[in-house]
Amino acid sequence: MFQTNDLCVAPTTTTMLIVSGTSKMPSEIVTIHEGEGGGNCPVSMDFDVQDYDSTAGLLQNDKVVICGGKEKVGSKHIVSNTCYLMQKKASGSNLELSLSTSSRLYMKRWKAVSIVINNGRTLWVTGGRDTNGKSLESTELVSLAEGANSLSIQPGPELPLDIDSHCLVKLNSSTAMQFGGRSGSNLVGSSLFLDIPQSGGQTIPLKKLNMVSGVSSPFQGVHGHTCGILANPGSEETDVVISTGGYWKKTYTLMWVVKDDIGESWTIGPHLPTGIHYASGVTSTDRKSFFLVGGNDGASSSAIYKLGYNNDNEDWQWTKLDQELQFGRLSHVVLKVPNSFCKEN
Repeated sequence: MFQTNDLCVAPTTTTMLIVSGTSKMPSEIVTIHEGEGGGNCPVSMDFDVQDYDSTAGLLQNDKVVICGGKEKVGSKHIVSNTCYLMQKKASGSNLELSLSTSSRLYMKRWKAVSIVINNGRTLWVTGGRDTNGKSLESTELVSLAEGANSLSIQPGPELPLDIDSHCLVKLNSSTAMQFGGRSGSNLVGSSLFLDIPQSGGQTIPLKKLNMVSGVSSPFQGVHGHTCGILANPGSEETDVVISTGGYWKKTYTLMWVVKDDIGESWTIGPHLPTGIHYASGVTSTDRKSFFLVGGNDGASSSAIYKLGYNNDNEDWQWTKLDQELQFGRLSHVVLKVPNSFCKEN
């Protein structure tokens, strides 16, 4: 169980960068101070990302890479293979973000999912759909060398199945957990444990398990969900993987305790206050909470929900924060970024 002394411990600050979405809203930065609310930081950009259903990651701790997705041009929705590199500028009292279209993926893809690997230098982009809407089994490695200002991209190993709209969580430096999503028109109800590519090695499922082992049929298969990994309050040696929400406006949360590098089974966690899909989220800086941001709850949502462990009840619970986004959005990107991204911190 977490032990804290609110009188002695400074509040944890989590800073989030929110980019894109289906409504072409401008990027924004939100800070959350645990126990003390938060705020919205001023942002100015020389160019903003207009794609939705993109995938993104933070490389070298302070450079944002956003790849693929779709952009609405008139009545058309164009699938992209552009990778944007977003960096801070040092001038001005407000945060300025410089954006360049430095490289392109080999495949145009949307609804792909990625994790950061290789000690923060590479974004592993997995699956997604192509321009014809077909699920993909291919992956790509988007890398940024130390001190470089442009990206290098190479094909990665193939996944065990065609998949899009899935979740991918890095358990450690060598193993990732993939679950949910769609393969063509079929929902994926299994969990795969994959070897993270180290130097061009093949991705091999270490173990295949039912995604919802021991859970009733309404939980069988989900896409458009949001996932993350946070510290287990019951053990300092284990983490908890969560999967929450999903299409259409699902409320349930599934939880997987990582044991011996993998784990045993999914269990049912607390329900969201409202059903939601196509949201995004991040783990807090102290890894004790998870923030679910935006999504579709019947409309483009500006709400932020927090999953945390209640020591009094000895259980997890969701709460809706008073703080909101400036713009409601769905199918967007949310990344945890350094607090220095907000000048007010």
